[in-house]
Amino acid sequence: MLRKMCREHRRLPSSYMITDDLNRVGEYPYGGGNSADVWRGVYRDAGVAIKILRVNLRTDLVSLEKVRTQFRSAKQKRGMH
Repeated sequence: MLRKMCREHRRLPSSYMITDDLNRVGEYPYGGGNSADVWRGVYRDAGVAIKILRVNLRTDLVSLEKVRTQFRSAKQKRGMH
């Protein structure tokens, strides 16, 4: 149902985005690959990596869902919520 709504409205839920207390460090990405840039950042006083996806939501919602699933799995393995 959520996937269908996102596709129809070409929008993601606000819960997919972390904006409060998140700050990027530096002027350039630390690294990256074919689908994303990785930046150093600070979230609630902790050093973090920020992955900025290069996804065209109009054509690639399935890829975004795969990345989201992988991210959720990694968070669960680390005991993060």
